[in-house]
Amino acid sequence: MHDFLYGFLTWFKAFFDNMLGGVLMVVKGIVLGIIKIFNLPYYFKIWADEAPNFGVFDWIFSILAFLLVLAVWAGVIFLAVLAVRKYIRFRRGIVGNEDLLEEIADLHRDVLRLTSEKERIMQLADEIIIIENGAIKTKGKRDDILPSLMSEFDSCEFKK
Repeated sequence: MHDFLYGFLTWFKAFFDNMLGGVLMVVKGIVLGIIKIFNLPYYFKIWADEAPNFGVFDWIFSILAFLLVLAVWAGVIFLAVLAVRKYIRFRRGIVGNEDLLEEIADLHRDVLRLTSEKERIMQLADEIIIIENGAIKTKGKRDDILPSLMSEFDSCEFKK
């Protein structure tokens, strides 16, 4: 029983260790890269180490370079935040559009159902026999009965 699928299981463990190890290295590399980019104490240590060699222009240029790099990173972060917000707003709009399309489809089905129901009523109107005071008076025609049906229809209230 020990030999059952032993080769496959050994290979599968090595395969997943290698693949997941690569994914872990990617994530770890991204996190460590971001930490290294924003390692401000190290930047100030470099300034402290090089300060004895700096003249007036060296200080001015190093401060301007530092501020420029900070401004560039602030701009990149700002643009990334704007892109994420725009994407979220875009996705919300797509979801809203999908809801509207579903509602339109439901309304279209209702219109078709009501149209077929109207046609059935019109067919029945051709076959209606008008009864007054218990006596059959005349076989109704659509033109005779339709105005009375329409007045009854207009007086009805539709509720959800």
